[in-house]
This record gives sequence, C-alpha cells and structure tokens, in this order.
Amino acid sequence: ELSQIAKEWNRKNMFPKIIVSTNKDFFQYMEKKYKNKIPSYKLAWPDWWADGNGSAAYETGLSRDTHRKLITAEKLSSILSFLKENYPKKEIEKIWNNIFFFDEHTWGANLSIRKPYSSETKAQWAIKSSFVYQAAIESERLINKNLKSFAAKIKSPGSLKLLIFNPLPHKRDGIVSFKIPKGNKQTEISFLVRNIPALGYKTCSILHRKKKLDNYFFFDSNRIENKFYKVTIDPITGGIKSLYDKEIKKELVDQKSPYKFNQYIYEEIISKEGRSALFDYFSAGCSAPKRRDARFKRSFPKSCRTRKGKESSLTSSIIVETKAKGSSKIIQEIILYHDLKRIDIVNTIIKRENLNPEAIYYAFPFNFRNPVIKFEIAGASMRPEIDQFPGTAKDWYSIQNWLSISDQDYGIVWTSREAPLVQFGEINTGKWIIDKLKINNGWIFSWVMNNYHPTNFRAGQNGQMSFHYSITSAKGKVNNSKASLFAQECNNPLIVLPIEQNLKGTLPEKEYSFLSLDKKNVSLLTLKKAEDRKGLIIRLIETEGKDTVVKITLPFLKIKKAFQTNLAEENEKRISVGKHIIKVLIQSFGITTIRVQ
Repeated sequence: ELSQIAKEWNRKNMFPKIIVSTNKDFFQYMEKKYKNKIPSYKLAWPDWWADGNGSAAYETGLSRDTHRKLITAEKLSSILSFLKENYPKKEIEKIWNNIFFFDEHTWGANLSIRKPYSSETKAQWAIKSSFVYQAAIESERLINKNLKSFAAKIKSPGSLKLLIFNPLPHKRDGIVSFKIPKGNKQTEISFLVRNIPALGYKTCSILHRKKKLDNYFFFDSNRIENKFYKVTIDPITGGIKSLYDKEIKKELVDQKSPYKFNQYIYEEIISKEGRSALFDYFSAGCSAPKRRDARFKRSFPKSCRTRKGKESSLTSSIIVETKAKGSSKIIQEIILYHDLKRIDIVNTIIKRENLNPEAIYYAFPFNFRNPVIKFEIAGASMRPEIDQFPGTAKDWYSIQNWLSISDQDYGIVWTSREAPLVQFGEINTGKWIIDKLKINNGWIFSWVMNNYHPTNFRAGQNGQMSFHYSITSAKGKVNNSKASLFAQECNNPLIVLPIEQNLKGTLPEKEYSFLSLDKKNVSLLTLKKAEDRKGLIIRLIETEGKDTVVKITLPFLKIKKAFQTNLAEENEKRISVGKHIIKVLIQSFGITTIRVQ
C-alpha cells in the first residue's frame, strides 16, 4: 500500500519524489549527501515524562535492583559455561524481555487517572507489573542456582565454610552477614572480609569462639557516631540536623536549609483544578502549555522517637520513627560502620492509598555554595544545565546509580538504590523551568513518589516500601571513577553461600578471581556468552573522559583469540592477546565490546 501511494505521488508530482526505503538506506543516503552539513551535539536529553518513575515507586525500585541482579546472574552463567555447565540463554533472554516490557513507556491505561478502579485499568496494571515481578523472582533464582553450581566446583576438604562472592571486577572489602543454626534457632553473624578477589570469591571458615566485642560507636538518645562521622537527629522532624565529618572537619548539612537532612516531606496540590493546575492535559492534550500557578501544601513530621538499632563491633545504627501525612508509619534507619567511611540510610514507609494528587520527597541539603554537580545517566554522566539540550527537563532528573557534589574543599557521593528522581536547589515541581537552572547550593530532593501525571500512570500507591541511600565524603573533588566504584559496591552487595565438605572440587579452596580490570576509570557493563555462542562477550565503558589502555585478566580462560566488535557483536578487528590477558584501548567516554575465544 505504501509503495502504491509513493508511485501515485511520483506520477502526479515532479517534486519532491518519494522513495520507499529501509532505515539503513535512508541513513546512508543522508550521511553521504549531508554529512558535513548536519550539526552534531553531545548533550543529554532529560525527559519530562520521567516523573512517571515515581508513580509506581515499589516496582520502579524492584526493576532497578533486578537489572543489577540479572547482570550478576549473566556473569555467573557465562563463567560456568566455560566450566562445563549449560548456558541458560533462553532463560536469560526471557528475564531481560520481562524487564524491558515493564520499563517500556508508561505504566497504566489511558483511563488510569480518571477511572482507576475500572476493569481495563486494573487488568493493564496486573499485566504490566507482572513483568517485573516475574523478572525479579527468576533472576534471584538464577543467581542462587549458579552459586550452588560454583560451590560444587570448589575444593573444600574441611568442615562447613562460607563462600563470599564479589560480582564486581575489582578487589574489595565488605561486611557480610549470615544466619547459622544455634540450637533450635538461628543467629546472625556479621564479619568484615578484606581483599575479596575481583569478580571472584573467597571462602571463610566458621569458628565458634567467645570473644568480647570492642565498642567503636557512641550512642545516645539522638546521636550516633564512629571514627568517621557524628550524626545528630532533630527531635521534631526526625531528620538529621547535623552530619559532621571528623576526618575533614566539615559539617555536611547546610544549616541554612529550611529542611533537615533525610527529612520526610509530603506534598499536595491544593489548587482547585488538581492535576490540571500542573498540566492541562484533558482539555488541550500533550501539547498543552505548562502551567506555573499550581499551589502546593507541604507537611512534615512533628515529633519522633529514636532507639538503638544494629549493635556490633562492625556496625551500629539508630532508628527513628515518625508520623506524618501521607504515610501511616515512617521508619528511618541510619547505619554507620567501623572500618568503612560510609553512611547507609534506609527509609521505610507504610503508605495509605490516596487518589488525590500527592508526592513524597526526602531532603538532602548538603553544605555547599556554587558546587559542581554530576550524576550518572545511561552510559554517561552529566552536569545539570551545562550538559543538556535547551528545552529539556530541569525541574527533575532521573539518575542511574550515583550523584556527586564537589567544590574546591571537599566532595560527596550520594547513591539511591530504588528511587531515581532527583531535584536540585529546591523543590522545583510545577516551575517548568525554561531559563537557566541556577544551582547555588548542594540541596538534593529525592522525589520518591507522585501521582501527578494526568494519564497512563498509576493513580495511587499503597503498602510498605523501602528506599536505600548511601553517602560518603572526602577532601578534594570527587571524580567519576570514585563515585562509580562507591555506587557499584553499595548497590551490588557481596553474596554469601554456605559450602559443605567437597574433596572433588577443581576450583581453588581459598580464593579465586575470574576477571579483573587494572584501571579504575573503566567499568564492566557486560560479561555474557556471545549471541552466536562463539566465545565470551566483554563490554566496557570509560568513565573519566580519558583515552585508556585497560588490561583485562581472565585467569580461568586460556585465550586463543579476541576481536573488537560493534554492539551487535560483529567482529571488526583482531586484538593481540596473552595466555590470560587482553589489552585494549578504550576511547574517552567510549564503550568497547570484545569477543574472547
């Protein structure tokens, strides 16, 4: 039919001529004829539709976590395939498809806001959400299956041991926890493991010894501290009124902010038009002009209770319980570590469903003046305002894993495991910023949920959900490599599995690394079996903007040959290799794919 239309047009008209073409032919034609005339930009395109990420907060967080777990499962499956195990290609493809079906576009029927309880709305959400639930269950099952296969291959002549697996391509330290039987009950043990091999494992014996634990933490009714940080809780809001870095002697919380650090903020639109006060979709459609006269009411907790949480020689926490509009219960746990300069925050809310327009934020007002802010996006990093196209979203941004703030004196890294949406400087919802976004402070607002979008997203949310944040600070500016490594470790915890006595194992008893990278500014995106099953695919990304030669070490594999490929895994050029080593040049901010055979 399309060809016939083109034929009729060309018969009746001299110009322009219509040519029915494939995408490939079109772009080759355009490149050949207009290559030097088409302008080129290297800028980000933050999306106005990203506010929809907050309309299904629990499922959004589950999807983000499942992405990470499936990448780990894919790594394990790929290594096992070279240890004479079957590679579950169809199973992995099915899980990826489920994740993509959930992530794609919007998460609700066109009637989802106007008729939230209609059969169509309920049915579409049941189908849509099932994709991420299936993916989460199957990726977890695949990791456990793979770890048991690994455990069966490790030589273990002694009694019960623990296998600690590191899914990242660099050596790391970490605290692990595991429950062991004690009489008719189970008791949880926690211990620090150092120098866990890159993308590999370490085994530890369990010894039953009575030992007096040293106390490296101070705790009172509204304060907790270790050798790195002193955290003071505000008795009214339950937020952190002071977060002091003892090493660099710096208060990290901006005392001029009207909000405390990690303070819960509940927001309602009180304009009589409701959602239409933000965006008049129903009368004017997607092209409707944005309105800037919406009125909001924001509520905060007015009292809190604190109690001691975790207590050991390795870690300690303070738990804050508050109540505020929008949630029937709010629990905030602030966790410190003895040997890790890191603060973990776990915010848990029990949410009542409300179909009226509402939103929840957590405030993180860091103490900076005119800082440099960077954050990770898909396959890159960007600075708000500076690295984006004019007209793209500035009210809110969607980050991948990390965000950094720096000035000449010090810097911080902040990660958000489940909630991707952030706002800078102040709460910007409803401003529809088209002029320059002025960032003169270090205030971050984690926009964990909302139901503002007028169609295709969920009208309300309910139930229990948790949001995990991690923070570290240091003297001087924070580079992308440090931010990325910190976020990778926070969001990809060490995995623990018991292993029984096994005299037939072929893998080393104590520790082993399957893959390592020698450059901190290079991250591993993918380790997988090639689509054509001819070798192993390794995909890397450079994060600092420097051409870099990286050495990849694969101790488990005798390398015969390697090729640099395109993203479709088509060989482009051969790479010289050693017995277990490949060296390859990765261009500034480039992504490089390698086939190893």
